[in-house]
Amino acid sequence: MFLKRFVTALFLLTLFGLGNQLHAVEFKTGTMIRDAEVESILKSYLDPIVTAAGMNPERAKIYIIVDPELNASAGLGSTLFINTGFILNTDGPSQLVGVFAHEVGHISGGHSVRQEADLKKMTTPAMAMGLLGGALGLLAGSPDVATASLLGGAQVAQRSMLHYSRGREASADQAAVKYLDKLGWSLKGFLEFFDKIKDQELLPESRQNPYARTHPLTQERLDFVENQYKKSPIKSSTMSRNFENSHKRMKIKLQAYLDSPSRTLSLHKESDKSFLSQYARTIATYRQGNLSQATNLIDALLVSNPEDPYLWELKGEILFEAGEKVKAFRALEKALTLSDNNPLIQVALAHVLLEMNTADANQRARVELSKALQKENDFGQAWHFLAIAYGRENNIGMAALSLSEQALLGHTRENKERALQQAKRALHHLKKGTPGYRRATDIQTNLAHEEVLGSTKKSFLPKIRFGQ
Repeated sequence: MFLKRFVTALFLLTLFGLGNQLHAVEFKTGTMIRDAEVESILKSYLDPIVTAAGMNPERAKIYIIVDPELNASAGLGSTLFINTGFILNTDGPSQLVGVFAHEVGHISGGHSVRQEADLKKMTTPAMAMGLLGGALGLLAGSPDVATASLLGGAQVAQRSMLHYSRGREASADQAAVKYLDKLGWSLKGFLEFFDKIKDQELLPESRQNPYARTHPLTQERLDFVENQYKKSPIKSSTMSRNFENSHKRMKIKLQAYLDSPSRTLSLHKESDKSFLSQYARTIATYRQGNLSQATNLIDALLVSNPEDPYLWELKGEILFEAGEKVKAFRALEKALTLSDNNPLIQVALAHVLLEMNTADANQRARVELSKALQKENDFGQAWHFLAIAYGRENNIGMAALSLSEQALLGHTRENKERALQQAKRALHHLKKGTPGYRRATDIQTNLAHEEVLGSTKKSFLPKIRFGQ
């Protein structure tokens, strides 16, 4: 959760796994954030819908963008992009679920794929940036000319190519109703969300929120969903109490990281001993840099919630910032076990191990990173750390291959040149016939082929699993 931030002018890399993890920093609009707890909650809503649609939930991904505007959208593949403003503006999980079902309807219907010919020079994250309307905030420093140019292209996509037709909106609504009925989940939240945006249709397009611009809401759509709700025997929310509680916790956590610490502390008084208020106060205190007090607060929460992986994760983060690396490792190891080996926590644990900088810690870091990459092969930060781990073991070939994999996650010519350079370097050091050597050969061959064709399309090459 506290991976150090890169300075990069390549916002495509920022989106493919180099986004901020929730941490004691100020986030800029347009930054992608990663958080094990928030993503787990969102996936608990999304996965049943994806399953109901007959798709594989393991392939479904959610990208969270820091942006106060209300917006969410499907992208190419089983991907869904959502603004923090969207999450914070929902009153409960049923509203999120209704919109998720609608976006899965777009994915299932291939609505984004049909526009791929017009977008083949743009990546899925690039479309997300245009669609979600966030001015890209780089992880550090200010955007350069190249980033501004890419963002400009994304804004063009927002205004034109990603504007769903009314027919496709109606089709996605029909699919959403089918999925929710199959799950036995009420349409009430979907209707409540329509109430939030229906007045947007009366405004000039320049004043509409991004969701209303890209997902035109018509009276026919309203009538359809309302009629389906009236016919359904399920009137009130049938989602479990756990969903309701996790939704409140997710909103509290996001707000505590996105608001100033002073505002969070003023909203959640010390006298309020409820879990959510104390959770918010712990985050705000940590963000203020008062690590001793933050440690006391998180320990108090753990007394009554000893099996909560995300509290242990936060404790590890606080201890790490306090310079207590061994204690941070133990807290994160506990979090990893309780979270069933969440890949984000695995990478955070590996970061601490690399900072400990002993031979045993380095070896354990490499193992954890390899496991994380088996689950999320497009996690750029993990590839970067893996390169460090291999480098410290003097395995120059695998270090170079890891850097090549990281560079492949970007889609610019500079990324591809860097990937090719590192693949050639890997081939110089790796033994012929090994999995690493074969992978480096694949990268070199495919990138050389792309260069001949003048293509900028990403190579979806088969990945090898390290550490086996």
